[in-house]
Amino acid sequence: MGRVFHYDFFSLRGVDIPQWSKAFWWPVPRETTTRIVTDFHGEIKRLANELGHTIEGDCVLIGWHIGTRLAEVVNHYLAVHELRKHSRKIVYSDRLRLIPMLTGDKPVSFTGENLWSLARDSRWRGAAKNLLKSFYVNGQAARLKAMDHLRSEKCLFAFPNENVRNRPYTRKVSRWVRITSPEEWLLPDGCGLSPSLKGRLKEISASYSSFTGDYAREKLGVEMPGRILDPLSGFVAHSLEHIAEVYGSIQKRVDKNRPSHLLTPTAGKTFIRALSLAVRRAGGKVTGFPHGYFMCHYSSPRVSIHELSTVDEFMAYFPGSVELFYRNIGIHPPARNNPVRIAHENNPVLAERWSSHSRRAVPGKIRTVIVLELSLELEWTGYHCAEAMVNYDFYFRLCKSLSDRGYRVIFKRRPTSPGWDGIEFLQGIRNLTVTSEPFEHDSVIGQAEAVICQYAMSSTFYWTMCTNKVVIYVDAGWEPWFEDVYESMSKRCRILHAWYDEENRQCFDEGELVELLRRPPERPDTEFIEKYFYPASEGSPDLS
Repeated sequence: MGRVFHYDFFSLRGVDIPQWSKAFWWPVPRETTTRIVTDFHGEIKRLANELGHTIEGDCVLIGWHIGTRLAEVVNHYLAVHELRKHSRKIVYSDRLRLIPMLTGDKPVSFTGENLWSLARDSRWRGAAKNLLKSFYVNGQAARLKAMDHLRSEKCLFAFPNENVRNRPYTRKVSRWVRITSPEEWLLPDGCGLSPSLKGRLKEISASYSSFTGDYAREKLGVEMPGRILDPLSGFVAHSLEHIAEVYGSIQKRVDKNRPSHLLTPTAGKTFIRALSLAVRRAGGKVTGFPHGYFMCHYSSPRVSIHELSTVDEFMAYFPGSVELFYRNIGIHPPARNNPVRIAHENNPVLAERWSSHSRRAVPGKIRTVIVLELSLELEWTGYHCAEAMVNYDFYFRLCKSLSDRGYRVIFKRRPTSPGWDGIEFLQGIRNLTVTSEPFEHDSVIGQAEAVICQYAMSSTFYWTMCTNKVVIYVDAGWEPWFEDVYESMSKRCRILHAWYDEENRQCFDEGELVELLRRPPERPDTEFIEKYFYPASEGSPDLS
């Protein structure tokens, strides 16, 4: 393949995939990418702690995505730097936005969020839609206090997200649940910024910019040019001012409506964080919910900045998670030492799933294996997993190894991943099927005796543990598991150990894989399921 380097999946059109995989390498180690992300979010947290409970401190905490964007640029600039050092010609598809800027000589521009655009309907049209959704949600729970919809202090305001409204906590509360949306809070009504606040935000922007350039130089050994750093500085300044303007508008609406309690999905989105902090400033309470059966199995700093810094209370799925969240807090306190309370809703969903599957017969031999795709994210930079191209090289070699040994393989695509656009990535591998059908359908999970998963943040991982299938967890050192949780997990799952070589490609021992699959399926060990997924007892969620 000469000196050509294919940067993204969609640049592989027409490429000989086996040859590409044979020559594959990636310029930035996974550990380096994870460190960049955690360090930039650590800087967000440091600034928020330093600024305290000021408006600008709120803006920094609301805009945690700024750290994500800066980390993304630094990570991929480092990749481009390494590729050029090795005289590689970078080939990329027209789906990329960042790499063309980093590799070209045209003016660079980084665009931030437009939060006003989240109000897609007029205020009154949005209110009508939310009213209908509220009647539906409350009708399902037989709550008949419709007039409370007009009295903010009587309501629980809730996002329409499935991870909020369709939860035991939300179904069992006695108060009227009022579905809300951005239209109710985003009203650009002359919310300009004072000169003094603008000045303070500019100082914070300069701090971000200085940190970015210094970090690249001192930690990574690369000098980022002004043609990139200057537009990044402009992006940060614009983003913070925009957040401050929107936050001011939200505060006006909150001060008028006085919501006493807000239920939110995982607080990763800017608008959710802004509304949460505005409600809390006005004396209201905010309860956050995880998604994907997240149980806090690890000591990652992600939890402190992402989930726990903008809420009063975090409602775990299961009682077994509560101690794990508090354990994480002890290692990584939330920003501004937010005194978040961890409760649980006694969710029975996985225990019920195990109960239904535990009665099924255990197959005598493994013949068909499902390989779960993690994601196909372009220009990715994130926590505790690998770049998409690294994963796809791994998928190709793993699927081929399984096929060569006579196993039937089902490659299960993630529903939210983009389509392959006609690229036959796994073409030529015998006895392999690619599907995007829901994993829970018998046409998928029912066809296999074993499932291979590489990421414990995936809801599918926990779902699969509550079946009678053999679960193989690929441990490439991504996630900083709590030791005792890992030990319990390894009693339920078979572990395929993986590592990264000098080319930053994920490797595995094919002999170990064969041994894991040759072992006949066994009745699953239930220690992990009982300890972390079982409700405490029959009864209500922890609503105290």
